[in-house]
Amino acid sequence: MEANLVQLVVAALISAIIAARAYKKKSLNFSGAILGFTVMTIHIAVNYRFGVVLLVFFFTSSKFTKFGEDKKRKVDADFKEGGQRNWIQVLFNSGIATILVLIAWKLAGSKDNCLNSKESSLMTALMGGIIGHYCCCNGDTWSSELGILSEEQPRLITTFKVVGKSGPTVKKISGLSILDNNAVNLVSVFLTGVLTSIACLIIF
Repeated sequence: MEANLVQLVVAALISAIIAARAYKKKSLNFSGAILGFTVMTIHIAVNYRFGVVLLVFFFTSSKFTKFGEDKKRKVDADFKEGGQRNWIQVLFNSGIATILVLIAWKLAGSKDNCLNSKESSLMTALMGGIIGHYCCCNGDTWSSELGILSEEQPRLITTFKVVGKSGPTVKKISGLSILDNNAVNLVSVFLTGVLTSIACLIIF
């Protein structure tokens, strides 16, 4: 019990420092920093490994967001210095993983588990889902932040039709009015998480 309390305090302290720094550097706006603090605290408090996976996504994506800002400022009408992501973006980029982390905590507490379906197929599936979640979020953020710097016109992979430049100015990347970028990200994250969960069960 005492060890769990220490881990919670450490998680809150690390999360507070990172969230405050992200807000100061404009990677997150105020609402994004508050939710980011909450999400980070949960991940790190449950298991340091989950915290590392989240932080790798956050730090690398923040770096790519700031990469080439001068050009982004010229070509993106919705450009915001540093990204200034809000609570909605934080939620869609971490919501499902946070639920999986809490389920893992309910089942195994803060115990370290390996990807081993013979030992626990459910924990292996959960960890696979968390890994897949952030892999998908990385792919989405990196492609958006780097793709907008390209001189080439992107194409939709399903039809090879030329579409708008990647980034916040593309409101309906799905081509459907009912799916905005956040909704597409949520669907993509869910499907990727399911696939990586199955893959981990088969491989491990």
